[in-house]
Amino acid sequence: MSIEAEIVAMIATEYKKSESEIRNAKKWTDFGLDSLDTVELVMKIEETYNVLFTDDETQSIKNLNDLVTLINSKK
Repeated sequence: MSIEAEIVAMIATEYKKSESEIRNAKKWTDFGLDSLDTVELVMKIEETYNVLFTDDETQSIKNLNDLVTLINSKK
């Protein structure tokens, strides 16, 4: 399973959203995630993938593509 697919499954389960909502969102708020949800998601991702993001990197994550790109840059 790809990182993107794993993250989509994680978000879909955690936030009760459809995979298409997650994949098609231009920003997290498009499917109801607020800034606190985003912080919690980033913390879970850091733990799951054993990566650390700087504050600037975290603030730059607006959607699934941003998150996957950042994770891949840390591997």
